Amino acid sequence: MQPKFLWLSIMLAASSANVYAAGFGLIDNSVANMGNAYAGAAASAEDASTVWFNPAGMAELDDGTHVSAGVHIVKPTAEFTNNGSIKSDSTPLTGNGISEKTAYIPNAYAVKPINDKVKVGLGVNAPYGLETNYDANWAGRYNAIKSAMKSVNVNPSLSYKVNDKVALGAGLNAQYIDAELTSAVDLSAVGGADGKATIKGDDWSYGYNVGALLKPSAKTKVGVSYRSKMDHTLKGSATYDYTLPVGLPPPVVTLLNARLADKNAQAAANLPASLSVSVAHKVNDKVEVLGDITRTNWSSFQELKVVNSADGSPIALTTEDWKDVNRYSLGMNYKYNDRLKLRTGVALDKEPIPNANRRTPRIPGNDRKWVSVGANYKLNKGMSVDVGYSHLFVKNTDINNTDEGVAPAHTVKGTYKADVDIVGAQLNWRF
Repeated sequence: MQPKFLWLSIMLAASSANVYAAGFGLIDNSVANMGNAYAGAAASAEDASTVWFNPAGMAELDDGTHVSAGVHIVKPTAEFTNNGSIKSDSTPLTGNGISEKTAYIPNAYAVKPINDKVKVGLGVNAPYGLETNYDANWAGRYNAIKSAMKSVNVNPSLSYKVNDKVALGAGLNAQYIDAELTSAVDLSAVGGADGKATIKGDDWSYGYNVGALLKPSAKTKVGVSYRSKMDHTLKGSATYDYTLPVGLPPPVVTLLNARLADKNAQAAANLPASLSVSVAHKVNDKVEVLGDITRTNWSSFQELKVVNSADGSPIALTTEDWKDVNRYSLGMNYKYNDRLKLRTGVALDKEPIPNANRRTPRIPGNDRKWVSVGANYKLNKGMSVDVGYSHLFVKNTDINNTDEGVAPAHTVKGTYKADVDIVGAQLNWRF
């Protein structure tokens, strides 16, 4: 079979499991906001990470230059139970093996004032990612063995304080994507052992983000943040490692060698636009409540088509039929004293994959529920540290996926069970 081409994971010396964000999006871009399960992220504007969540929030930061840098450590626990995976001739496929890899997701932000009205910022983070690894002999090896995708986003931004109640912000985004994925090549029809297919590709794309921060009262902030879609065309290579059995007829050898010849490949990847609306409200001097709704337009991901760069002939086609989804979150902050702030939050993160037939072993995601806690501690006048912890309860995930546009076509069928633990730490400076 020809392998499928997929994309997107984290760069910045990081790799990730795809079970803790909708689709392959990564929300893990601020440890401070993680403590609230990202409730109020577009409104809170507590540190330089507002560059990413809402550039208008830079106007809310105290005087001086602000820098924030953090890392999330993600530990997934996953299990696949095979339940009827078969080859195209209905021969059963066996093997349940899936690996669990700890991921490290770093990010860094800086904000500097230009004058009383204008501030500029810069963010570097990883907004998309996935990595799945399976044993070489698992039941779905012809669909996927390894899917390792990386991304890095560079986001210069600007904010303008219109008045004490309104601030506006905007940013440009330069986004790099790199992908490597592998799958087994079925040569059993000619009496051969499995081969291996590897596809690699990368691309730069560019987009924008805009935001507004409104303060209807001294106690309430409302943030609205929009991120544009990012259209990538990943270009790279498809290579094949295989050994044909001795004694095959020469025409068969010629045909297989031509079919499995190394070639240049490319695939379009349209990453979704998103819109966030957040609220942060101070109940009193101690308590603040937060909320957020984020809409992500995953319906832009309708199919994944990989073609030969030389002549446009198809290598693989996967119908995705993803849908637009919402993420809902609620959180609370408690000011314990002048140095210590405690955080908590919950969230429901909906999955854009419509059903088991459209779910692939490269992205076997499902709905997730977040429970988060965190804290901010002021070390001195110009420095603080944030820590956070989240546990994600992932809904049991059925898969019943058959290769499209390839021959022979194999089906992987079974159930994934997973949950995820995330811990993070972040340092914040003001000078």
